[in-house]
Amino acid sequence: MRSYILLILIFISLMGMTQKKFTGIITYKITYGKEVDESSLKLLPTELNVYISKNFIKRESISKLGKTTVITDLEQGKSQILIDLSTEKKYIRDYTPNKKKENREIHDYKIQFLDSSKTINGEKCKFVKLTTEEDTLYGFYAEKLKFEKINISTPYSGIDFIMLQFIERSNFPIQYEAVEIKRQKIPKESFEVPEGFRRLLNL
Repeated sequence: MRSYILLILIFISLMGMTQKKFTGIITYKITYGKEVDESSLKLLPTELNVYISKNFIKRESISKLGKTTVITDLEQGKSQILIDLSTEKKYIRDYTPNKKKENREIHDYKIQFLDSSKTINGEKCKFVKLTTEEDTLYGFYAEKLKFEKINISTPYSGIDFIMLQFIERSNFPIQYEAVEIKRQKIPKESFEVPEGFRRLLNL
């Protein structure tokens, strides 16, 4: 009986470990398709830092011109957009990103989870392919980094795992690849608008 109880306790403990959400910082390298000329490349972001906590996500795009940050409150579904340039600091308050269902309808991508896999920064990742009649996107998500709503407002919103390598498309292909993963607690203050930013408008 004692052994049976011990096994139950171990099982409950392991369940708690697998359900614990990832918190920390993931740094991505950004590269672009050949369609982008060198003069444009100098202005585009080359790095993306994603800060993840239980209730907040902050995406920080860095270029030579400055930094654009989107802070999303996952509970309220609201975001703040911060634009930090050498000449000014401003932000847009309470911007509402597309909800998952709406986002799927807008993009209308068919999701295919495939058997192909690779290891990225020590994390085993599975391949996913997104297709429409006009477009194809693909990427790799970390099997052990499950996190609902992590991909909200992106074509990958139907995937509840953290993407460690993926393609997006504007007028040209944009590739993101995780180059560093730090597991750590992120202070709540990190998801607040810093002093010195001027509120621009409400959307």
